[in-house]
Amino acid sequence: MSGGVDLGGLIQKEQGAPPAKRSPAPKREPAKSSSSKAKKSQTLKPVGTYEDLYPKMVRMPKASSKALDAMASDLQDAKIDTRTSRITANTVCRVAIDLFLEVMDGQLEGQTEDELKANALELAKQWQ
Repeated sequence: MSGGVDLGGLIQKEQGAPPAKRSPAPKREPAKSSSSKAKKSQTLKPVGTYEDLYPKMVRMPKASSKALDAMASDLQDAKIDTRTSRITANTVCRVAIDLFLEVMDGQLEGQTEDELKANALELAKQWQ
């Protein structure tokens, strides 16, 4: 749970005990520019396990959500080896994000979501 409220500290304060000391948050490395061609190959790493992944919520139109679910379902249904991990909408999103980051690095331009989308679709036409 996030939000910055220290419930444990509040309870201890109510009970007259000194608040417990919280350990400092782990230091994060500063973000590095991904524009170099050498770093592109680092984007497509094996996924690992569920515990290796970080949550990221994305809001999208209902039609996009339904299309994403349908694509994942079609891919799952087409699988021959059913012993492998299930293909879900999250799986498809991770693949799409990795592809997007790999291909669009340094090329995407725009000031709004609509401009970014139009530019991305125009660049994608070059792949065909």
